[in-house]
Amino acid sequence: MEVQLFSEDSSISSFTVIEFIVKQVLLHQGHSQISIKDNVDEDEEGKSLSFQKVLKSNYWYSESKTLMRQERVAFKKALTTALFENKPLIIWHFDGDKKFSDFETSSCVAHAKFEEILSKIKDEESDRHGNTRKVHKNNIVLMIPCYSIEAWLFQNKSFYDELIESFEKQLKFAPESNHSSIREIIEKLNFLKSLPVEEFDEIEKIKEFFPRDKANKYYPLMAENLPYDELVKIDKSYADFIKNLEKALA
Repeated sequence: MEVQLFSEDSSISSFTVIEFIVKQVLLHQGHSQISIKDNVDEDEEGKSLSFQKVLKSNYWYSESKTLMRQERVAFKKALTTALFENKPLIIWHFDGDKKFSDFETSSCVAHAKFEEILSKIKDEESDRHGNTRKVHKNNIVLMIPCYSIEAWLFQNKSFYDELIESFEKQLKFAPESNHSSIREIIEKLNFLKSLPVEEFDEIEKIKEFFPRDKANKYYPLMAENLPYDELVKIDKSYADFIKNLEKALA
């Protein structure tokens, strides 16, 4: 099964975590052979061109006619292929940036721009070919965690004890001037550890509860053992993603 992954998280470590989650989800859906297609095409001179960076900072919906023009052309080409040739399956991640209870697609800028660009592509293809080409809109699956991807990752609680212990050891040997900041980290980790699973989607800026210098090490480990079945039962942002994915795979 070939999948193309779009994500606003363009750093290698963040993208790797999103990619791992997608693969694990598809394995849960019964797909054993999964290939993630690179976000690469050829430029006007036939050279390899990555368009992943247009997804960072949402350049993809810029109104500029010159900003990353070739990259945006390649990105649009990938969308067109997915829409009209039904391949590959595109999974498109961007964070909701709101609590799940406050999130509405109608007020989400990225979601509105997503609908807008799909509408433009369909209109352009209709002008070229008439209405003879079938649109496979379900072949583009939105993955919108609320508040952010950390709301899913942090529900893997198997690493909190290890982390808390490591900071408690730091506290014993750190200068007194650092004690306040270390205690704050421990307090936040204990809060996440005690949080009922159904509440993670309701925490604003949840990534700020986790020490950033530990993210590269622990995020992939958290993704590896996420309680996927439990996340579905909570019936929030992860469950919405699964519903959209199942519709695409039906």
